[in-house]
Amino acid sequence: MTPDKQPKARFPTENEFLNERLAQERPPRLAVRVVMNLGQAPGNIAQRLSEAAAAVGEQMQAAFKRHVANMADESQAIATKLTFAEINRVSPVQQAAMIREGKDATIVSEAAARQRRCAPEVQAALVEHCKDHTASMQMLAGRPDATLDTLAALADSKDQRTRLYVAAGIGSRMKIEEPNAAVAHKKAAIFDDLIKGYESDYAPYLVPVCRSSEQLSEMFDKTSKALGMIEVFVENPYTPDSVLIEIASSPTMQLVQHDVARSAREILQSRADLRESSDDMAPS
Repeated sequence: MTPDKQPKARFPTENEFLNERLAQERPPRLAVRVVMNLGQAPGNIAQRLSEAAAAVGEQMQAAFKRHVANMADESQAIATKLTFAEINRVSPVQQAAMIREGKDATIVSEAAARQRRCAPEVQAALVEHCKDHTASMQMLAGRPDATLDTLAALADSKDQRTRLYVAAGIGSRMKIEEPNAAVAHKKAAIFDDLIKGYESDYAPYLVPVCRSSEQLSEMFDKTSKALGMIEVFVENPYTPDSVLIEIASSPTMQLVQHDVARSAREILQSRADLRESSDDMAPS
């Protein structure tokens, strides 16, 4: 065979390669995700990794159980009934019973959490029976009609996004003055629980409604000093002078967030003038 007649090498195109790979039969896979914040425990990484590895087996079994439950005809039927529960005037008590029956299937809890109106009985059933269904709890915590009992139960969720939705929900409700002392106490308890496990992303929701200088100082220490995160402290009249001084005197703030640092200085000066004025007016 002469060199001119030798077959030329041909490589498949990108589309051909991808189509061939996708067409191959492969066994179905089920995965679980483990999120770890190793930065908070640098000296204990080995133990954290060991604990996470030990927990993966249990999480995989739970995920497989939910996967099987989602494929069951009974679960599909319950999810469909919950989707159309309002149209068919299914009572909240009946819906709660359906959730209890299909508690292992995420399609059931998600159908219940997506309803236009989620009654308190339905929310309670979801929290009681489906608290480990992450997507459903995120939807539930983010609902405008989420009850205080629901927010209280999800404030310590293992899922960061669920906790963030709780912070957003309780932040908006803290702006409302409650004539009912019991309701006000319940809101304050949820707020305090979030402060104990405070994360920087909570700042836009919790800082503007906080009236405790001590809590504001605590939140400031744990808040990222990135753009858009510090203004809420300057705008809150209960922010202590120590926090404002740190903002006003920070070289980084003066360079990157000049307007915020200037506002902090102006507030400090205004407070100093007010104190001086009060001292002048005091009887000698």
